[in-house]
Amino acid sequence: MPSAVWYRGRASRRLVQLLVAATLAASACSVLVDRNRQQCYTDDDCHAHGEAFAGSVCIKQVCEPEPTWSCLGGVDWPTPADVRKATVTIKVRDLITEEPMVGVTGRLCRKLDLTCSDPVTSDLAADQNGNLVVIVDLGFDGYVEMRAKDKMPGLYFFYPPVDGDREVSFVPLLNPAVLGQFAQLNGKQLVADRGHVLIGAYDCLRHPAEGLRFATTDGDGETTPFYVLEKLPKATATETDRSGRGGFINLRAGSVTVSADLADGRHVGSASVLVRSGTMTYTSLVPSPK
Repeated sequence: MPSAVWYRGRASRRLVQLLVAATLAASACSVLVDRNRQQCYTDDDCHAHGEAFAGSVCIKQVCEPEPTWSCLGGVDWPTPADVRKATVTIKVRDLITEEPMVGVTGRLCRKLDLTCSDPVTSDLAADQNGNLVVIVDLGFDGYVEMRAKDKMPGLYFFYPPVDGDREVSFVPLLNPAVLGQFAQLNGKQLVADRGHVLIGAYDCLRHPAEGLRFATTDGDGETTPFYVLEKLPKATATETDRSGRGGFINLRAGSVTVSADLADGRHVGSASVLVRSGTMTYTSLVPSPK
């Protein structure tokens, strides 16, 4: 009897060994098949697979998400877990030369305080390098009201909400006459009781986003979209260049929603900002939660 039990145990071990070997062999075959499977030769081959492959690229004959926009549909902005301050540095610059702009003052305002009647901070001033340093709470989503001699007033809206120390690399305060000249060169006229919006768009890698199209549902026949191409606003352009900049002239005063989409229809982000008459509103558009 003991020898029979030993035999059955030995046979069972042998059976297990055979099953493991068969499983490994099957896995090896599967790996070889996957390795040799050719999903694509070009990016167009990937796009032909359907909507699920929109924006994918062909890498080593396999369709992979394009890193530039791979975060779309999966963005999440968690609520800050702690109460602390963050430092935001706004670099105020000349639109054409991009040189620092001095003499800029500002007030920090809550988003729903449309006239900034109760500012959070009222004594902001840019340093000699044109940098406006603002201290805000984590999660802050309001705006900075900016003024400088001979310049159009500006409203910079924080978007997305502040989640840590941040640097805003380019905010140009404009001379009203210069904006009027840009409008005329594009066959447009500025409407006195309207405001304007300048947008900087960024991709999933936080780089200026090329190839985006801006839109708003709050415009009318007087409203004109534009894109900054080689540092000059162009009303005839249809999407952003490598600077990621553009916007709208002649929007009615009040709350306005602006959005950005890729040429293939994928939505990148939307933001709600305040427009005032005779004022330029600035904001960023980045990949946003659904």
